[in-house]
Amino acid sequence: MEYRAKDACGTEYTIVAAKTEEFPTIHALYRSVFGQEGCTWDDSYPDAEILTADISRGDLFCAKNADGEAIAAIVLDYDPAVEELTCWDPELQPVCEVMRLVVRQDYQNRSIARMMLTFGMQEVKRRGFAATHFLVSQTNERALHSYAKLGFHNAGEAELFGNKWFCYEKDLRGMFEEKAVSRRFMLVVAYDGTRYCGWQVQPNAITVEEVLNRELSALLHEPIEVIGASRTDSGVHAMGNVAVFDSVTRIPAEKLCYALNRSLPEDIVVQKSFEVLKDFHPRKWDSRKTYEYKIWNADFVQPFLRHYAHFVYRALDVEKMRKGAEYLLGTHDFTSFCSTKTQSADHVRTITSIDIKKEDRLITIRITGNGFLYNMVRIITGTLLLVGEGLKQPEDVKEMLAACNREAAGPTAPANGLALVGIENFPDPAVRS
Repeated sequence: MEYRAKDACGTEYTIVAAKTEEFPTIHALYRSVFGQEGCTWDDSYPDAEILTADISRGDLFCAKNADGEAIAAIVLDYDPAVEELTCWDPELQPVCEVMRLVVRQDYQNRSIARMMLTFGMQEVKRRGFAATHFLVSQTNERALHSYAKLGFHNAGEAELFGNKWFCYEKDLRGMFEEKAVSRRFMLVVAYDGTRYCGWQVQPNAITVEEVLNRELSALLHEPIEVIGASRTDSGVHAMGNVAVFDSVTRIPAEKLCYALNRSLPEDIVVQKSFEVLKDFHPRKWDSRKTYEYKIWNADFVQPFLRHYAHFVYRALDVEKMRKGAEYLLGTHDFTSFCSTKTQSADHVRTITSIDIKKEDRLITIRITGNGFLYNMVRIITGTLLLVGEGLKQPEDVKEMLAACNREAAGPTAPANGLALVGIENFPDPAVRS
């Protein structure tokens, strides 16, 4: 792709756009563009070591004169976080870490530099980058004076092609803040809850919400607090919990998951990300949640399942458990099946389905409903285990439900067997604010 540009003197140049895959570093680009050899830098100026920075995944814009000679170049470098992504996508352009400008020695004048900077600014703005720094290399004192007046400050100097070059930079992070528009993003999050004290932030324990807040804030350079659809308990897992947050980032919504997963621990993975309506709240939306509770029913524990299935050595009658579960279907007051610590005043919930299946020695209880009270699924499981062991009859479940008394129902099953499978009826990803 080619562009036409004029400097302050009216001289026209051709600006050619290209990728920088063939240039591993800045000084390799200099040698190729300007056809010269020899590049050293003074170790006393550590910032000048940007000359060795990897630019293999940036964009190059090279200005050529009427004779086709390269006289100036600008390089837009992507955020290092994106460069290190194994599934790097050239469309993922959240941040332009640096914008580097270099002008050939015999063409160093204010008009050429201004032309290239103006073009670079337009490109940054067009792409929605939030450029953090410009780095310019100049020996022309008048040009340097102009950059100083524009707010650039010296970041070091280097010896390049036998001449001294100065690296100037300017922080531009607040440049587009006035035009920044806050959007609401939705994440579908899977996690192994073994080492987390639940979802919700706690003062003296690590939680899933805390990790997401920390990594999102670091990635987007703004304070982020997510809102979760389901605040799972300590040790509970999830294959599809949902969280939303607001941000002014220009990262495409569908690309956020790729950038975020790079910094998340291996037991938390964002499966999907997209934009939703600004007023969407995951806990106020009419939705259905599905949980699964797994039970390993054998003589001995299965080590590979110890974090993901509750071990029960007594033989369980699955058919009786199914009959007992039938009494829980429909809309009821589930006071008997929620913790006394629940914060909800309304204990009425609707369970649309309870399926219990057995594959070899693994029993899975799958429950879907419009919402669940604190510890509700685990107490239902603990009650059905009593029925399966023969300590209670299936008909007893009906009486437990009617009692509206926590002491009437069974114990709370351990957290490790429980996983939030998913949440349905949330907004179509195609819906945008």
